[in-house]
Amino acid sequence: MAKDNKEEIEDLKKQIEDLEEEKDEYESQSRDKEEAYDEFLDDVYGDVKIGGYEYATSKALKDVDEIAYREGYNQWADGEITRLEEEIDDLKDQVKALEEE
Repeated sequence: MAKDNKEEIEDLKKQIEDLEEEKDEYESQSRDKEEAYDEFLDDVYGDVKIGGYEYATSKALKDVDEIAYREGYNQWADGEITRLEEEIDDLKDQVKALEEE
């Protein structure tokens, strides 16, 4: 195995490790990921008007129907986890191919 391959393999393994840590954060519902979900909701739906006042969609949903908020978070996080798992699998395939050279 060439020196360049070893370096590339190490880089890929580091990327895999980083993605697995991010996946764990989604699975544990870390505060950072909840904030990312709030930003997603607010970007997609904007503000909502209630009684003449405007509120961020994430805040309104969380306060009005926490169960719906959690269900939405879980669906969103599942999508992010699936995306990360696909990226991890692709990187692992690249590592395997380099190791076989």
